[in-house]
Amino acid sequence: MRYSGAGFSYDLGGVPGGAAAPLVVTAPAENYSPSVGGWFMSAMALLSLVCVLALPETRDRDLERI
Repeated sequence: MRYSGAGFSYDLGGVPGGAAAPLVVTAPAENYSPSVGGWFMSAMALLSLVCVLALPETRDRDLERI
């Protein structure tokens, strides 16, 4: 059950995450510069890093009680 929930969340998040980049970057790349795609991907990587750093540490926490 736990793996099914994690797998479903991962796969469901991949659909909008994988489809968003081409949809968001196409118009600015045509109007400004093709390097907009690189800047967008860099911004998403930075956002991902910030989110990972904001996660709480669970090493000493009893995860069965959550």
